Amino acid sequence: MRGFQENQTTKINAWIEDKLVRRRFWVIGLLSVLFVALEIVEELVPYSRARHQIEILSILLFFLLLFIIWILLEHVLKITRVKNHALKILQIKHDLSTRLALTTEWDEMVTALYEFPRTINPLIAPSLLVYNPQLAKFEVSSEQQYNEQALPASSHSLIPSVYYTKTSEHPTTLHDIQLSTTKTENSQTSVANMYCLPLIWRKSLIARLFLTLPSEASLSEEQRNIFNYVASDIAIALVSAQRQQQQSTQLVRQAKDTERLSISRDLHDTLGQNLGYLHLTLDQMARDADKANATELLANLEQMRTVANQSFEIVRGKLSMMHLQEASLKDILLNHSQLIVERSNLVLEITQTGQPFCLKPGILRQVVYIFGEALSNVERHADAHKVMVELIWGQQEDLIMILTDDGRGFDPLKAHSSGHFGLKIMQERTATIGGRFDLKSPTCDTKNCGTQLTFWFPNTDLT
Repeated sequence: MRGFQENQTTKINAWIEDKLVRRRFWVIGLLSVLFVALEIVEELVPYSRARHQIEILSILLFFLLLFIIWILLEHVLKITRVKNHALKILQIKHDLSTRLALTTEWDEMVTALYEFPRTINPLIAPSLLVYNPQLAKFEVSSEQQYNEQALPASSHSLIPSVYYTKTSEHPTTLHDIQLSTTKTENSQTSVANMYCLPLIWRKSLIARLFLTLPSEASLSEEQRNIFNYVASDIAIALVSAQRQQQQSTQLVRQAKDTERLSISRDLHDTLGQNLGYLHLTLDQMARDADKANATELLANLEQMRTVANQSFEIVRGKLSMMHLQEASLKDILLNHSQLIVERSNLVLEITQTGQPFCLKPGILRQVVYIFGEALSNVERHADAHKVMVELIWGQQEDLIMILTDDGRGFDPLKAHSSGHFGLKIMQERTATIGGRFDLKSPTCDTKNCGTQLTFWFPNTDLT
């Protein structure tokens, strides 16, 4: 019966829309002309029974005209209400989309989704279930403690267990959830009113947003429409946030793998070789203990101490890189060079020009390694007293590092042929991060000739 009445009302509204609203000017004009014509006829016709009938007809026509005008005004008001409702929904969709577009982290996204329902109804306690394809079920993403003092239990604990599983058929719009009831003397009262908003993306159910209200509160028809209209925007934002989270996790995993490979390579190339040398030397000394004299033994021990110090510096440098990521480059270099400076009595001065900026972790690590290798070469071969380091910070986020000592110069070609690989190591590390390396050293065997190393480092992400 109710459906029949709704059908008849729809037909009447359609007839009014077609016959009156679309032709309102013609209808009102025609009735107005008839009304004026009757008034003229009434004045022309002498008082008689016919004139009396004309007066009655004029009054009826007048009321008919008023009735039609009232219907048109009601229709205009209805259209205005619908228009205002649509504008309100569009504004809400715009504000929500803007808020979600500004969030990049998953936790921020969930917080925004929990705060949004309260802008529609302050009594709502939201809960979000997100589908986990690996476990093939929905999981509670998070829960905000909003107005839960008015609820008999935590809102997500009221969700029926069937909503944690994914079925082939599911509602696509906001719908009520039948919760358990509490019996009183005269009636049964629901513990709370709960609604489920399915969040669908590309015909796949990706999440469910539950809206729980106290038993005495409920959502109006307008509020239901708002949630249904914004469901697609929420679904798109969730998918975007999930992808962003997956990409961030993958980038972190790749960065960790790259860091582990870099550390293992550095340890193999430096610490591994040093430990291998110590192992072979100790074996040889054990075999030749009876034949070795004191001079050879002291020379071997001195060399082993040097190698052990280098190994200690390598480990110390690794630890300093792990704990000084937030320090300035100047402080990191000073800390990294402390042991060499104290051991060799070098005077180290570091100056910088330009506005310092944060180096990428991979670039920073290589810069410190190259600096350490250069300073170690000065200690071993230059017989220098002073080392000047200049850091030039460029406006295009590039860094120039210039190291100058006052020691003996050398021939780079002879240095390579004599088995010293410090220059090669610095060149390879500089090339690894897309930088350039330049060497200036006069060929002389006296002090104060000096050597100058110039490095240019781009502050770009390593791939």
